[in-house]
Amino acid sequence: MARSRRLILSSPSGVWNLLSDGRRYGEWVSGTQRVTAADPHWPDVGARLQVRVGVGPLALEDICVVRICEPRRRLELEARAEPFGAARIAMNLIPWGEHTLFLLDWHPLRGPGIRMHGLPVDYLVSIRNGMMLTKLARIAVRERGASPVPWGCRTAPPHPDSSPRSRSACGRPRLRAEERHRPWQTHPARSGEPPQAPEPPIGPWARISSPAWRWS
Repeated sequence: MARSRRLILSSPSGVWNLLSDGRRYGEWVSGTQRVTAADPHWPDVGARLQVRVGVGPLALEDICVVRICEPRRRLELEARAEPFGAARIAMNLIPWGEHTLFLLDWHPLRGPGIRMHGLPVDYLVSIRNGMMLTKLARIAVRERGASPVPWGCRTAPPHPDSSPRSRSACGRPRLRAEERHRPWQTHPARSGEPPQAPEPPIGPWARISSPAWRWS
């Protein structure tokens, strides 16, 4: 059995809208050249979807039949591609916060595919299924009207300070050059108090430790 998983940044209802439109399977199912026929009552149990799959002139007719349908939760298909037999395709939509965890399982039911079932075939099918889920996720996010933001690029909410300062990548206000902290000075932007003069050094090391001597 080949299993693939993908977190889609869209609600289960949004993802289900794509699964329930048989004419759009060619947009995200890898290897599909075109959808030749789709029953109007798709994806009800027993509905059929006929597609042409392949690369270039090497193509064959594939018929998908709905075996199990639980709206916005689960859809299982039996895909028939003669002379290669039939396979089970199970899609499960798990609500994950406001997003969807999409689980896709594939395994042969009958025909020569059963004898070829194993690690090499499952690996190739997993690659194809991963490409399918990537396409599906992009379409779902695009139609939701939001773009996925990589985790490393997320920013914090705006700082309550409303002054017109530029902000760093983490959302904190960037200090101006005159506001930067000095080792011998406490700036009012940091403490809310007027600047304090440093205490005079005491002892034989007074000249060496004096800020005025070190920075002159």
